[in-house]
Amino acid sequence: MQHYRLSHYVSLLPLVFLPALSQAGTVVFDFTDSGSGFTITGTLTATDNGDGSFTAVSGTGVWNSLSPFPNEIVTLSPNPNGTATYSTPDGAMVIDNQLFPGQTTLLDFYGLWFTFPGHGLNIFSSPGVPCHTWTYNGSTYDFGNDSSTFSLSASPEPSTVVLLVTGGLLLAVGKGWRRTR
Repeated sequence: MQHYRLSHYVSLLPLVFLPALSQAGTVVFDFTDSGSGFTITGTLTATDNGDGSFTAVSGTGVWNSLSPFPNEIVTLSPNPNGTATYSTPDGAMVIDNQLFPGQTTLLDFYGLWFTFPGHGLNIFSSPGVPCHTWTYNGSTYDFGNDSSTFSLSASPEPSTVVLLVTGGLLLAVGKGWRRTR
């Protein structure tokens, strides 16, 4: 039976760290937007802007089954201008996909832009007022709620996952190292 030395296991550690390093500055958030008769839940991946704000770069969600668009999957439309605003392709909205976790107002006036078949979905806010949730079908706004509640919570950071995996590997290495002595 071949015995592996501690150095063999340690040499594998860079393989563990590579995925986390490639996601440095990226945070995953879970979100919920709910109002009278609807709920949208999903996940957003965002990059840290370095000032307490984040730019959502990808994400998906689903309307609940009682919503005006039951069980529709919504997909975040990425902002091609980084933190600056941009107009949606149909010109219906001006968006920036900025998140402000830890602040009273989690979204700004431009908000998030999602798409789903035949529609665009904008979730946005202003300081001191509830969130707004509007959909646009290419010619008219066919759903609007000006008193929705938007919540945002960070999922575990990649560095936390790396720490847990590394700790587990070191425990396994230590156990294997004791057996070979």
